[in-house]
Amino acid sequence: MNKRGKDFATAMRTWIGTFEPGTVRSASVQRCGDWVITKLGATSDETARLLAADLGLTQSRTPQKGRVWWREYVSTDDGVVIIVVGPTHNFEEPEDWPRTRAGALPS
Repeated sequence: MNKRGKDFATAMRTWIGTFEPGTVRSASVQRCGDWVITKLGATSDETARLLAADLGLTQSRTPQKGRVWWREYVSTDDGVVIIVVGPTHNFEEPEDWPRTRAGALPS
């Protein structure tokens, strides 16, 4: 690895180190045209919520794919998108979803 590679790794380590230990399990940065998309994977729903509050993320949703769901917080500003995603959950229903019938997940 050359100096540029080491500098990049050091910068990422420093950036991830600004978050509380045990809150971020993954981080990715992607360029899409003129936009930069940063995605942080949180270790729990609570840490996702706290990270979103700390970063000033303004939109929240609970996406679902089949019976798997996760928390997601997003904010977009001037060519930058930040996304914080909590871990996926199987089968158990989020406490804040209204039930249409016992044991049913919303569609």
